[in-house]
Amino acid sequence: MERQICSRKVLHRQWRRLLRHVMFQAARIAAHRNPVLNPFADRLRKAGRPYKVFIIAAARKRMAIVNPLCISRQKGASQPF
Repeated sequence: MERQICSRKVLHRQWRRLLRHVMFQAARIAAHRNPVLNPFADRLRKAGRPYKVFIIAAARKRMAIVNPLCISRQKGASQPF
């Protein structure tokens, strides 16, 4: 039997890293441009939170908005994210 080059654990770790990177980049843009997340990010900025803290909070909030849309398979046109 031939040895696997990449185990499932390694592939899982790589995909998680890629997903974190994509979500971080999307949250950076959304925190400045999105009408829902911009006031949220501004509130955290004014509270004196570090940059990465409010970007990660915006990414988590974005996931909270997007996940139900993915589960119900609805289009997001009625709710900006």
